[in-house]
Parts: sequence; structure tokens; C-alpha cells
Amino acid sequence: MCIANQNYIIQAIDAVLTWDIPDDAVAFAVAEQAKLMAGFDCDQPYLDIQQ
Repeated sequence: MCIANQNYIIQAIDAVLTWDIPDDAVAFAVAEQAKLMAGFDCDQPYLDIQQ
């Protein structure tokens, strides 16, 4: 993982931890927030991007 991606994850964690969501949803929310911050298209499934 490159340094830029690590920064997105750290920023996503900081953002998500301020939200009032259940503990079991935090990991999914962090992953989704990091993808949005990195510029992924939210209308395109993530698996399509990897191929």
C-alpha cells in the first residue's frame, strides 16, 4: 500500500469515528469512505474497478 492510500485510510477513520453508527458497521463505513476520498466512482461496483 502506498503512502497516499494510507493517508486516505487515516482520514476516513477520523471521519467515520465522528459518526453515530453501530460498531459493527464501522469497518465497512471506513472502507467506503476511503474509496470515495480516493476518487472512486460510487455508482460503479468496486470489483469492476479491480478488473
